[in-house]
Amino acid sequence: MLMPQTGTYYMFSGEIRKGVECNMQKKRLAAVAVAICAFAAGCADSMQTQEELVTPKETAASQITQETASQTAAQSAAIGETIAQQVQAPPRYQCEVSSETVHVTADAEVVIPDVKGIKTKKVTPRAFTQEDYDAVNLALLAGGSLWDRDYKAMEQSHGFTASELEEKASALEAEKTIHGLNGNAPYGGKSETLNEQIAKFRELAKTAPKEPVIVEVPDTVVYEGYTADGDGNWLHGMVTADGEDYVVSLDNSQFEGEAQCEVRFSVENDKYRCSWEQKPFTDLTQLDQNPELASSKEAEAIRKMSLQPVEIQNKAKSVGEKISKDDYAVQGGAYFAAYAGDESGEVSLNGVAYGVHLIRLVDGIPIFYKRGDMDDVEDSVWWQNEKLSLIYTDEGLAQFEWINPYAIGDLSAEYVFLLPFEDIRDVFEKMILKKQQDFFDGQGKQVEICVESVKLGYARVREAGADVEGTLVPVWDFYGSKTYRNDAGEVSFVNRFDFDSLMTINAMDGTIVE
Repeated sequence: MLMPQTGTYYMFSGEIRKGVECNMQKKRLAAVAVAICAFAAGCADSMQTQEELVTPKETAASQITQETASQTAAQSAAIGETIAQQVQAPPRYQCEVSSETVHVTADAEVVIPDVKGIKTKKVTPRAFTQEDYDAVNLALLAGGSLWDRDYKAMEQSHGFTASELEEKASALEAEKTIHGLNGNAPYGGKSETLNEQIAKFRELAKTAPKEPVIVEVPDTVVYEGYTADGDGNWLHGMVTADGEDYVVSLDNSQFEGEAQCEVRFSVENDKYRCSWEQKPFTDLTQLDQNPELASSKEAEAIRKMSLQPVEIQNKAKSVGEKISKDDYAVQGGAYFAAYAGDESGEVSLNGVAYGVHLIRLVDGIPIFYKRGDMDDVEDSVWWQNEKLSLIYTDEGLAQFEWINPYAIGDLSAEYVFLLPFEDIRDVFEKMILKKQQDFFDGQGKQVEICVESVKLGYARVREAGADVEGTLVPVWDFYGSKTYRNDAGEVSFVNRFDFDSLMTINAMDGTIVE
């Protein structure tokens, strides 16, 4: 999922209810966001949602018209020239530039797809199909049957068994002891007191079934057109595989929605029905160098993991190969921590894991995943970019999430012209200083930027006011880290950009893609 999720949903008396841990997680994320924005005052003023025009270095190549450029690229490809030869990029990009508050260094690998050329592509959304469901079910859950509790038959106990209700009552009794609470204190902001809620749980337990009443759920995927309430476009239930229960949810209800277009398919281990928080480091060396990136409990648990990142990446790649006829590759991974809340609202560490983002390859060219990419285009329907991620603990799969798969078609008939890499590096070095200077102008803060890799791939762009349709254009992404220092020169925050590009530059014209 591999960005923190928007919430975990529980069935209760036939209704969907958000878990308390979702609210606590939002508070944690909000606190971090406030701290960063307070430090980086003025950041909102410098951000744009569309492509920002930058005049690249004036060379003959950058003045070629797009029509002529396409012909030139096609001719180059016809005689066997590769993209690497066209853009004349070095194996490594090295630089060191500074301004009053910004210092940028780079010793970065330059990664270029081994293909002859790049075409622009048209992308549109699509709903999930029966074929998608069957492939994911077979790849992750061994083709298991979908089932759920019969909430109508268990209506009197609100869907809970006798033992579950007793566990809830005992948990509230324990909270009274741990926190020294009076039994007459309000329960969870409700009119009932703790004692009254405990009594209610135990009263329900007297007539509740000892075992859950199970009903089979037809695993038929349909999309019958958009409706305001989403009826008929949602599939939900449980699948048992290898002794574990997994929550399966396929939601086509917001496809062609009035304000947003989003379809979502998830599989979650029932033990981890909580929000996964992506940590800002991808390997333990980074954690060793910056211990503040994780709490002591998180760090201890992560260091004890036996399943190694390379094993998890291989597992994830195998899943990608099984669920789609399209090619998927591993862009990278990161560590995660899960938090869960109890009846009193207390939140504690529920587990640690390693997550992987898979990216689609189109004609051998990757569409890079960017964490937190919301595609917030003015006057357009909200349409998040495609995302496919898997999270694993030592015990196995914790979460699978697939959002907004693309339907892809050709837009350009010929290969497009790409600017020489020298022009791209000039744009980057000029604009990274300017943007960061604007970020911290007058604040007395310092930022050190380290570029660790530069990659050529696709990014989806949309025009303001456009329908739910985008264009895949070739871009250069610069990845690395930022280290922020306060007025005293002390490190106050380290932000890694393994999935958030330091800067994305259109490879055809040198504009910055925000």
